[in-house]
Amino acid sequence: MGWRLPYLSQRADRRHPLVPRDSKRWRRLNRGRAAVERTFGRLKNEYALAPLRVRGRERVALHADLTMLSQALAGLPLAWRVETARSHESMHVASLLDAVIARGFSPATVAMDMGYDNNRVYAECAERGCAAIIPLRRGQPERKLSSALSR
Repeated sequence: MGWRLPYLSQRADRRHPLVPRDSKRWRRLNRGRAAVERTFGRLKNEYALAPLRVRGRERVALHADLTMLSQALAGLPLAWRVETARSHESMHVASLLDAVIARGFSPATVAMDMGYDNNRVYAECAERGCAAIIPLRRGQPERKLSSALSR
């Protein structure tokens, strides 16, 4: 009898990934994956694609297209803008608020996530008579709410 070499599987599973978890490569891959998962989460939660009952790429795409079409026909969302990933979303707050106001709405408050926490966004909202409701980033001083809330 000779020596037997153990069979080394090249398939990864949850407990044994092919890339070591403490490596730079793992962190880089995880950052990319987190961005994709965040996008999928936004589609599922904000655009009502969570109760998906179909399988297959073509059927999922058709379901997503029909959902988006029905929301557009219902008047949702109030304004949108398609841009490349090179520009940050906060650069488009003023134009989106102007589009909402042009459609006849007068928003009193605008809820945004932490990425919008900067002075320019607060000023653009105040110019249009609405208060920005944004969670503060770590280390930011507390901001005073706009007088738009007391309308």
